[in-house]
Amino acid sequence: MYKLVDYCLAVDQEGIKKEIIKGGPVIAQMQMFTDFLVYKDGSYHRTEDAYKFNGQHIVKIVGWEQAQEGQDVWLVENSWGEDWGAEGFVRILAQDRSTGVDYYALGMAAYPMTMEEYY
Repeated sequence: MYKLVDYCLAVDQEGIKKEIIKGGPVIAQMQMFTDFLVYKDGSYHRTEDAYKFNGQHIVKIVGWEQAQEGQDVWLVENSWGEDWGAEGFVRILAQDRSTGVDYYALGMAAYPMTMEEYY
């Protein structure tokens, strides 16, 4: 069992980047579209013929980088295993606001129930 000792609700792209630098990966929710199911490589962005699913999907943003086209992309780990996407990961185009993945994210710090177990 673990105890949550700190959390941060990071808002917008710059806030999320700061939280990743400070505390590591963050949890975010995103709107999912049909073309996300078949993502394999490259920078994901919603295509015009994709339609959205009801509800939201939770993912882990582990970082970001600049794509070859010069645009920022989020490096995101999905929960669907290594058979999906690029070995379980996806690069989501940061400028594509349709997914909402970078509206806000939650960073957390957790320790075992006692510090004795932690050390």
